[in-house]
Amino acid sequence: MHFILLVHHDADLYGADQSLLRTVRAMKASPFTPIVTLPHQGPLVALLLAEGAEVHIGPVGKLTRQLMRPAALHRLLADLWRSVRFMGRVVAGRPISLVYTNSVAALGGALWAALHRKPKLWHVREIVVAPKLAAVGFPTVLQLLGGWCVCNSNATRQWIVGTRPALAQRSSVIWNGLEATTPIRPGAAAAFRAKMGLQPGDIVATLVGRINRWKGQGVLIEAARLLKAQGHRQLKFLIVGDVADGQNHFRQDMLAQIDGAGVQDSVLWHPFTPDVNTVWAASDIAVAPSIDPEPFGRVAIEAMAQQLPVVAAAHGGLAEIVLDDVTGILVQPGSAPALAAAIARLADAPTLRAQMGQAGRQRQQQCFSQAEHDQKLMALLTTLAAQGTPTQAAAAKP
Repeated sequence: MHFILLVHHDADLYGADQSLLRTVRAMKASPFTPIVTLPHQGPLVALLLAEGAEVHIGPVGKLTRQLMRPAALHRLLADLWRSVRFMGRVVAGRPISLVYTNSVAALGGALWAALHRKPKLWHVREIVVAPKLAAVGFPTVLQLLGGWCVCNSNATRQWIVGTRPALAQRSSVIWNGLEATTPIRPGAAAAFRAKMGLQPGDIVATLVGRINRWKGQGVLIEAARLLKAQGHRQLKFLIVGDVADGQNHFRQDMLAQIDGAGVQDSVLWHPFTPDVNTVWAASDIAVAPSIDPEPFGRVAIEAMAQQLPVVAAAHGGLAEIVLDDVTGILVQPGSAPALAAAIARLADAPTLRAQMGQAGRQRQQQCFSQAEHDQKLMALLTTLAAQGTPTQAAAAKP
């Protein structure tokens, strides 16, 4: 039996959490037995348990921007020591073939692996651009602690290699995938639209994602204001998602911006829902206007699977997913006028929306399938568990 110690930094159901769940599901058909460690309770826990995974809650050595400040060094060291002890209790003497850290933001498993000379895999799902200390610090940690880095996009790999060129020799790329979509329950999309107060003739542009500084909710609200002033009364804007624990101010700021812009009648907010496919089915256009580069952009492939055109910021992983003028429109990051123009273009052209939606569905199936992702990842895990470090030629790339 090959035990894998799997360390994750959260317990919600956003992109990285969903990817972890799918990885655990894929391991059921592999020789690996996952032992999952999470920092706290959350909706992810029940789903992991339902997949038959062993789950432990405790300190995982979560590395936050606050803890990377020099004044917080003593707190960071204490946190890391607690996490290493926690990992030891979880392992309880079992033979661990590999320690798999599902984010650069959780260090406990990698430290435990270094102390016990176990192979390490980092699944890098972040691109950190600010503050500078964190942007440089995370790749430095990857270099110092060792192990293979599998990145969820070429943009993510470019971030770590650009900071620490030595990581080019022990990193690869596997794009995230999406399982085959199941049909939406009849009437579900119409019911959701009715719940949100949408009318049959409304054209809905939807942003799905956690409410924070950089996901672009503020850019979408400003674009909605511009479009309303231009007379696009049929356009409605749906924001779906919520804040992380302790970050309620982002939600309050967003709602205040909606009020201040005078777009309460056209910009609608719905808290996080796991039934994202119904949200997409109730929408006409997907938007992903992230201010900072997305490491990947899972919502884009989710929307493409539902045959929606995607208006996305032209940087990070989104620029690898969305083919400009084919499956959607790439716009200048942070530009509300550019975002508004792209949404207006699609709102006025139902045939173009349908064409891009069909092309997006085809691209998602060809390039971003869960089966292909799982095959590449399991092959990499097998190589690492057997010999510790794969050759560059053996590393999976899209």
